[in-house]
Amino acid sequence: MGDTLSEDRTLDFQIAEWLGDTKDADGWWHAPDGTEWVHEDGGPRLYSSDWNLIKPIVAALRERECVLSINQSADGYGARFCRDWDTGAVSGDRFSVISYDSDMARAVCLAALRTLEHMPRPKEDAPYG
Repeated sequence: MGDTLSEDRTLDFQIAEWLGDTKDADGWWHAPDGTEWVHEDGGPRLYSSDWNLIKPIVAALRERECVLSINQSADGYGARFCRDWDTGAVSGDRFSVISYDSDMARAVCLAALRTLEHMPRPKEDAPYG
């Protein structure tokens, strides 16, 4: 791995940090739910490129009363996290955040991080219930 991380791997590190994933001295990563893994580049799971890994992201935001909606178009995917699903209102603690990308997992990761700008996650919160 070079001196700089790819944009996708940087996104993976941001998501892993937010979810509470940690890396031990032997290079193994650990999720709060007990899952362990090691990746060839030494980084966290490939959240931004594997749609099978969006479940913990969605679960963590669901605990914060956010709902995910995904739309597909000819250009890719729109991932939207909304706090007030009935109205889509954006005020106070109600908001709607959407991100677009050609990859669904990346769109979800981008939307999740943008959602956190509206609703910071305290460190002591556990994303898994």
